[in-house]
Amino acid sequence: MTVEEPVLRKRELGGSPVWRGCEAGLRGIAVTPDGGVKGCTVLPDEFVTASLAERRLPDIWADDACFPYSRGWSADTLAGLCKPCAFAETCRAGCPAVAYAATGATGANPYCLRLVREERPVSFLRR
Repeated sequence: MTVEEPVLRKRELGGSPVWRGCEAGLRGIAVTPDGGVKGCTVLPDEFVTASLAERRLPDIWADDACFPYSRGWSADTLAGLCKPCAFAETCRAGCPAVAYAATGATGANPYCLRLVREERPVSFLRR
């Protein structure tokens, strides 16, 4: 979510005018080798919310409770410098896997390009 965003996502190229946050569990899913289902392959196993050993994939996909980090997203999950950001509702703290790996939470992403450009204090990176 930078000033370059509208240029990068020109409508004539078939893209949306701006990035609307992570699509994990909204447009795709990942299945782990043992049949666990999560929204994206990059998300750690803590994000597995269902198992193909117990439920059919169409039933898992139809269950919004299986992907709470995306389908049940709320601005209440935002923290740190993401919370007051003007793009917070659109960006939704970017990639939840990156945010979680860096901060232990999905709503605070210290690797946002806007934050990096502003050279925010390293203390934001601490859990």
